[in-house]
Amino acid sequence: MSLNTSVIRDIVRIVGEKGFISVEALSRETGLPPGAVEKILAYLIKKGILIEEKCSLKCQTCLLRPICGEHNLGLKIYRLREKEFKES
Repeated sequence: MSLNTSVIRDIVRIVGEKGFISVEALSRETGLPPGAVEKILAYLIKKGILIEEKCSLKCQTCLLRPICGEHNLGLKIYRLREKEFKES
């Protein structure tokens, strides 16, 4: 897959600044369609840069509660791995 390096850097930067983010939010921030964002996120997960967090069903303690409420929307969010991101 041929990806624009500056777009990848922008997505990594945005995720790092926000702490966690959804596909929809990244799509709004970057102006990319959700499908393109999903492909880039899959690439970053494969490279070990990002982690996909899935709904834990622990609504009372979830960081997504302000977004999701207690409706169990099954949101997926993405965050940087704990290790420091280093470009290849």
